[in-house]
Amino acid sequence: MAALVGVTPTWYGGLERGNLSRVYTDTVLDRVSTVLRLSDNERMTLFLLVKHRATSSRLRPGVLAGDLERAYVGSDVLVATLAAFPWAAVITDPYWQVVASNPAFQRWFASAARFDNLMLLMLTDPKTREQLVEWEDVHAPALVAQLRAALIERPADRVLQQLVEQVVESSSFLHELWDAATRCEFVEDGDRRQIWIPGAPAATTVQVVVMRSAGAPALVVREYVPVAGFIPDSVAYDV
Repeated sequence: MAALVGVTPTWYGGLERGNLSRVYTDTVLDRVSTVLRLSDNERMTLFLLVKHRATSSRLRPGVLAGDLERAYVGSDVLVATLAAFPWAAVITDPYWQVVASNPAFQRWFASAARFDNLMLLMLTDPKTREQLVEWEDVHAPALVAQLRAALIERPADRVLQQLVEQVVESSSFLHELWDAATRCEFVEDGDRRQIWIPGAPAATTVQVVVMRSAGAPALVVREYVPVAGFIPDSVAYDV
């Protein structure tokens, strides 16, 4: 590895051991990422762990510290846009707290009214877990990977730590998943998932579309857009 990256074995050994007392340049970390064939998410994780900051990438970094102070700036405009979506859509803050959701979201997820946190809804609610096809193999690992990525970005954030603890302690499966997995996922935009929509004869494939507003950079708009299978018409389009 040292030869492929173009550094000494001592230098590379220090990186592997997590020795952060030395300087690691972006150029060399980029070479490490290339040699190891890291994905964008893995490359972002490397830079956050070593440099304590995100790196330039086609991925948009997560919420920056300065964004938290502007979390709700322009949120009224974002909330108003939800009514235009005929499919489930929800706005969350940096802790997945639900700022607003549209009627379709409330209809698609029967337990939504009882939860004010999207992560807790999808990871800890039994009814919602039943709606998420292959929850243990697909949905849960992806959601836990997002939590892990957020905690790497904001390791001292006590509110985020408490959310992670609440999720991990909710079931033995999630506890084991958190301990065993190392996957990080910073951006879920474009991911395809299958869900059971109430009244649908079969599971629906949806694509998660993630948007942010320059006026409210800490808020995230998530749309669950049907792309295959049952596509609600009269059920979802009367918003």
